[in-house]
Amino acid sequence: MAIELPWIETPLKCGNLHGAPMIHSPQPKIHRRHFFGNNGEVEISGGRIGRKVVLNAILNDSTWTDSAKVFTYMKTALDSGIGVNGTLNITFPESATAVFKFCTFESYDLIPQPGHQMVAPLKDVTGMLNGTADTWWLEVNLNFYQLQTGPSDSTFSAS
Repeated sequence: MAIELPWIETPLKCGNLHGAPMIHSPQPKIHRRHFFGNNGEVEISGGRIGRKVVLNAILNDSTWTDSAKVFTYMKTALDSGIGVNGTLNITFPESATAVFKFCTFESYDLIPQPGHQMVAPLKDVTGMLNGTADTWWLEVNLNFYQLQTGPSDSTFSAS
């Protein structure tokens, strides 16, 4: 599984989707007005505007031997990408792909884990996530906004 983010030259090797992407429907571009003296409203339609795309991902890497490296990664890779626009490419384990053009990375949200009092990286003592024991991981929602939602601006394929 790889998530290619517009501002990172190589795929996010430590990112695994934790469920399907949440793809919101495109919003209509509508301007409603009420004119004095008339009953009802008028509607001027101008096509469609963008939509939100949210990826829930588990970030983990075999080099994250302490929680400070997770926070450094967030600062360098995630914080630096906020506001960047580009194409979002997702490759699923069965070689299916999803491509979203014209996406702006808006923000990310740290996800708290059940039984933990605060949102913080957790230790993978068994090595189940990346094959290396005693490394750290974190669950995040990556929030994007797709500016354009025409038929060719999003593609889904399966191999």
